[in-house]
Amino acid sequence: MSDDRDPQEIRRQIEATRTELGDTVAALAVKTDLKAQLHHRVEEGRQKALARRDELLGKARETSPEAVRASATLVERIRANPLPAAVAGAALAGLLLGRLTSR
Repeated sequence: MSDDRDPQEIRRQIEATRTELGDTVAALAVKTDLKAQLHHRVEEGRQKALARRDELLGKARETSPEAVRASATLVERIRANPLPAAVAGAALAGLLLGRLTSR
């Protein structure tokens, strides 16, 4: 086997191969580091949970004015005509009392 390549070209190829091999070894080291992988996945899950929490809090803040208005309207209606609310309250109390005493 005759190699008519220039020694400089051979050295460049050797250096390129060393670099490639070093990158491959580093990638394998990362893949086999289970503790680091677990830490990374836990951190990803934590970030997703925090993002979801922020999203839900934002929705709750948007919904709150509507809920306040609805409850104010309900209170006004009950004050205007308290009899249906009293009957519903008495029925609910009777139902709960009946369940508690039947145990």
